[in-house]
Amino acid sequence: MGRQPIVDRGQKLIGFELLFRAGHTSSAVIADDTQATASVIANSLGELGLNKVLDGHRAYINFSTQMLMTDLVDILPPDRVILEILGRLLERHMKIEDAYGRLNRCRNQETED
Repeated sequence: MGRQPIVDRGQKLIGFELLFRAGHTSSAVIADDTQATASVIANSLGELGLNKVLDGHRAYINFSTQMLMTDLVDILPPDRVILEILGRLLERHMKIEDAYGRLNRCRNQETED
């Protein structure tokens, strides 16, 4: 697991983004977002311990749509953990929402005709 410091505008440390790492490398090849997030949570809550990993700061953890739908969300302390929704997932949801809006406009137009 890796830690990326997160600082505010004044360069004060406010937390760490917890990142998946396989072994002792400084980078990661992530084939499965869900597995990567589960590994980060398991390491930070269990093996290493949240207090040791965060040193009194907040954790920022990337979450996939699948992970948001699990009970894992309920075991994370809300005062210590911030969920980050992956950008590509937000983009995908925005495209779905846009398509849904277009479909509704077409349906409304058909009912008016």
